[in-house]
Amino acid sequence: MSIRQKLSVVASALKYLAKVSDYSPYRFLIAANRYAYLYRKRRFSPVEIEMFNEADPNIHPDHIHSVYSNEEHLDLQKILNPIDAAKWVENKEIFYRKCLEHNLPHPTVHAVLDRVGLKRLTSRENNSEMHLLDELKDGEYIFKPTHGVHGEGVVACEKRGGLFYLRGQHQLPPDRIFQHLRSTFGYQSYLLQSRIRNHLEIREFSGSPTLQTARINTIAYGEDDIDVVYASFRMTTGDGVSDNFNFGTTGNSLWPVNVTSGKISKMYCLSPIGYGLQAVEPGDHRYPGDSSLTLPFWRQSKELVKRAAKHFYPLVTVGWDVAITDEGPKLIEANAYWDHANGMEEYRDSGLYQTLTAMVADRSS
Repeated sequence: MSIRQKLSVVASALKYLAKVSDYSPYRFLIAANRYAYLYRKRRFSPVEIEMFNEADPNIHPDHIHSVYSNEEHLDLQKILNPIDAAKWVENKEIFYRKCLEHNLPHPTVHAVLDRVGLKRLTSRENNSEMHLLDELKDGEYIFKPTHGVHGEGVVACEKRGGLFYLRGQHQLPPDRIFQHLRSTFGYQSYLLQSRIRNHLEIREFSGSPTLQTARINTIAYGEDDIDVVYASFRMTTGDGVSDNFNFGTTGNSLWPVNVTSGKISKMYCLSPIGYGLQAVEPGDHRYPGDSSLTLPFWRQSKELVKRAAKHFYPLVTVGWDVAITDEGPKLIEANAYWDHANGMEEYRDSGLYQTLTAMVADRSS
């Protein structure tokens, strides 16, 4: 980290501490002490502390013992998920190839683009097949980095008359697509997928055409013993490409899902003060509509991730991103090193972190 970056982090922390302490010197010291404890002892990042408002002096002191940092989660995930198996989901080319192999529903992948050229997902050769782009039918597509995170580098486009029209009507011939993507975002390989849309009920509830997904967490106690232990739904009210939440900074919202019924009735969004998540329920002007939604195809969604977890075993703990379409659920991504949702009461109450801790302890005994 450069000196400029360090100064930026310090400035952000001081601004946050002043805001949550209401500029009271006494409360500032309380908040600063909590901030230091979480950062030094618990390895919370400054972004985690500020975005989830963990050092707020208004919060009961015991709260910091009920939340766990990304690093603390990662310690458990690395022990439980073998590194060789983690590559199956962290590399999206391998992920979709395994989905294809095991007949797990997913958006159609038409090609893989890299500096060598272009190839089919099923091809093991490095021979370029640029004709694949020419042969694509006119329609909507997505370019997605094979190693992207948090929705970065994902580009929606439309093919019309031999040209690809990127968002903003930037048009490119097929032979310039990869050069443009690499120079703009820096990723070295991309997948070309058909763009899919959510189920009509989800689109009507959210009012957005953007693809929105359920994050469904599974635990594998064995290859044939898979549990769905927690789920949330990421919703956007805009017209973007990604529903990624990214600590609330994207403007999108998180909805805890009743694992049994698939019902969502409470949303979490960034607090008006800019720090922490705020629960919003029906009756609030920010709540879309005036009722709850039971996610369509919820039983099938759970069955899909449990079947996927079996085929991706020995991964023990996975966060699956599932798009629910008019045709049923489809796997979008999977994460061996998934982010926590400390800001949601339902996540803390799920006991997911404690379950993983107990599994690691059992392995050590």
